[in-house]
Amino acid sequence: MRDGRGTAGPIDFKPPRLGSRPQLQRMRPERPIDPARDVALAGLAAQARVFPDLTIAPLDTEGLLPLDEAFAHAVYDAAIRRWLTIRYLIDRMLQDAERKVDHRAMGAMVGGAAQLLFLDRVPAHAAVDTSVEWAKAKAGGGAARLVNAVLRRIAELVPHEERRRPTYSDGLDELPAADGGALVLSQAMMPPDPMQRLSVATSVPIDLLRSWSKNLSLREARRLAMHTLVQPPIILNTAHAQAPLPRDVQPHNLPGHHVFTGPHASLVALLRDRGDVWVQDPASSLGVGSVLDLTPRLIVDACAGMGTKTRQLAAAFPNARIIATDV
Repeated sequence: MRDGRGTAGPIDFKPPRLGSRPQLQRMRPERPIDPARDVALAGLAAQARVFPDLTIAPLDTEGLLPLDEAFAHAVYDAAIRRWLTIRYLIDRMLQDAERKVDHRAMGAMVGGAAQLLFLDRVPAHAAVDTSVEWAKAKAGGGAARLVNAVLRRIAELVPHEERRRPTYSDGLDELPAADGGALVLSQAMMPPDPMQRLSVATSVPIDLLRSWSKNLSLREARRLAMHTLVQPPIILNTAHAQAPLPRDVQPHNLPGHHVFTGPHASLVALLRDRGDVWVQDPASSLGVGSVLDLTPRLIVDACAGMGTKTRQLAAAFPNARIIATDV
């Protein structure tokens, strides 16, 4: 294999010798851990404790400043979305695949790797150093040395020159990006087997892929797996807007909807100050849109959920009495 893009040939990679001091840089004295990373890594450590049964509880960012909250979510969400990808690379770095790793050390490794691989604006030294410091504070020096060794080797996988390619080509030295491009690795790290590679690349469990492939073609299973990487846009229902919309919204291809493109704080302010627009996917709003020709006096919403369609019903039928409930 000459350029790492093929699907056959040996993978020339040696895992780090985690007990060997020469490969580890000297750890610096303890420093304060920024609150955003503290929250994100603590959340990931909790997930590592229960892996593979990841919980769906949201990250608790109460008390963080807006910028810290946004960064904590960026780290945590990237790690959760690409958990199987990150764990695969971490396991490749561990000398003993059966070694029991403390969940706090694993959380620090997963969070640090997420920053190195998927948050390209984060300096590598910051991702590594803060993860090591967090592990040292929470789990001791042994855990910190393990985190240091693994993350420095993962940092070596991120090339300084060709960081991205415009199109993902299923190469052994590539990770698919959410926009259809490829994140380049400096070595061919991905599994040679196509199904295993798809599982690792998209963080879709291989058992699920095999289940899909029983009824679908491999191409369709691949399409579904790749689609899970796409980050959905924030769509606003603007059909009942009573005032001009702010600049950070763009028209959606479905009338009465717009895509929000601004920062989180602006979205919060918009939804707080405006009762005539709300977040709602067109797949949800089309249900109410299909009965706009009716003039009901009484509407019973028996599956109201959080009340989004109820709110839409109230705007569409202002003269109707609406009873909304959900078990």
